Order: sequence, then C-alpha cells, then structure tokens
Amino acid sequence: MNCPICQLPNVSLMHTPICPRCGTDLLQMDMHETIESRFKTVLKQRLALEGEVALFKKKEEQSIAKRARKRNYWLLSGLIVFLGWRAYQKPMVLKRDFLRKSDSLALIVHQLEWMKFRFDTLNRQLPCVKKIRYPYQQGDYLGKLGKMFFNKESAGYQIGIDNGIITPEQWTKMKPGDTLNIYIR
Repeated sequence: MNCPICQLPNVSLMHTPICPRCGTDLLQMDMHETIESRFKTVLKQRLALEGEVALFKKKEEQSIAKRARKRNYWLLSGLIVFLGWRAYQKPMVLKRDFLRKSDSLALIVHQLEWMKFRFDTLNRQLPCVKKIRYPYQQGDYLGKLGKMFFNKESAGYQIGIDNGIITPEQWTKMKPGDTLNIYIR
C-alpha cells in the first residue's frame, strides 16, 4: 500500500503505523476510510428506500385514480339507466305528483352525493407503513408534532384527526404522559 499523502511506496510492509516521509498516521487514515465507506453504504441504502417509498406512493395514487374512474363510470351508467327508465314512465298529470316525484329524485341525488363523499373520505387515507406511539409533553402542539415527524406543520392536522383531536378544547385536555399514535404513510 502506498502512503495516501506522499505516495511513498510499500508503506504497509513497514512495521510502523506512521509514514517515515510525511509522518501520516496510517491507522487513523484507515479508520477514516472505513467510516467513510460505511457512511456511503448507509447513504445508498437510504436512497434506495426513499426510491421504493416514492414508487409505492405513485402506485397507490394510480390505484386511487383507477378506483375513482371506475366509481364514476358506475354512477354515470346507473344514472343513464335511471333516466331511461324514468323516460318510459307515464307522464305526470298532477302538479302534486310532479312535486312529490321531483322531491324523491332530489333525495336520490342527495344520497348519491353523500355516498360519493363517504367513498372519497374513506379512500383518502394511504395505508399505514409504521405506527409510532408518542408520549405527549408539556408545550407540544399539533403543528410542532407535524414539523417534527413530517417536516410540515400542516401535517399536524392529520395527526389530530388520527387521534380524534379535532377541536382546541380536546387538545387542552391532554396531559403529559398521554400517548398519541402517529401513522407514517
């Protein structure tokens, strides 16, 4: 092995860990190279994991979009069938019948909108990759926890929803030692 500083050949064959020409401590240089190679290995592993997480998120978004398109297709086809069936019904003669039937149609439309809203809210959450139990400490607030775990203060809102904390009154009832569940998605 040559000295990494002065390039003196065959320094490793000598019995001293110090280069005779420049005085470099070869054992310390070897330790730094080992630490640097470990750091590079860990960095490569972290980048690979981040790439896998990004790919997983992209696949999940595609899956959600596909389900939304399928839902919209079924809603539209059901509406077309309903309107076709409605067109062949006998014409309404009385104003009272017209109002009653238009109210029932408005109720059906309202129920369809409610079902769509529930479907969207149920499918909005990504699956949980990791769950962390965090003990509440004096002075914590949702924005601080969002910044700490997700690097975004706005993520604290999701932490509150996951733990059933929606109003400020619920947050003020928290005591030091109470645990919060933080879901990493």
